[in-house]
Amino acid sequence: MTNHSMKLILMAVLVFSAVAAAQSQDTRPSGYVVSYVKSDRQWRIGVQHQKYNQISQDFEDKLTTALNAKGLHQTPFLESGCCLITIELLEVTGHQAVFHKPGIDLSASVTVTDASGKFIYAKGYRGENRVFWRGVTPVAIRDAVSDMVGNVMADENVTRVLATGKL
Repeated sequence: MTNHSMKLILMAVLVFSAVAAAQSQDTRPSGYVVSYVKSDRQWRIGVQHQKYNQISQDFEDKLTTALNAKGLHQTPFLESGCCLITIELLEVTGHQAVFHKPGIDLSASVTVTDASGKFIYAKGYRGENRVFWRGVTPVAIRDAVSDMVGNVMADENVTRVLATGKL
């Protein structure tokens, strides 16, 4: 083999290696960041009350735990290829009742955007708790938040977007 042939073979191998490396690069998001819309509102029924920010923080914590259990990991800051999940608690409604079960209804919107702020997915979710013996308490709110997290996790679009970066 001549020197020229060896150079051509070496160049072909280098080009092939570069193309293979470019094709094998993982373009999936590296993780996600969660935040919630801050609010000065409070849920209040009788003497009991709880700030929306506390309920939103509880929702964020439980959602992060559920996503981690599915193998989707939170990153400390928004990176290229990463998704931002924004939670907005819209309403907390308490139901006091004598003949029917008292309970709590929650509603929130969950929006997913990419690192550049481009909209990917959004949907409204509800959570409820209808446990008679507990009544309408902060514990009932936490249970309603858990129900809402379950509804988010049941939405295959959310996990698909976070795993692939697209719908």
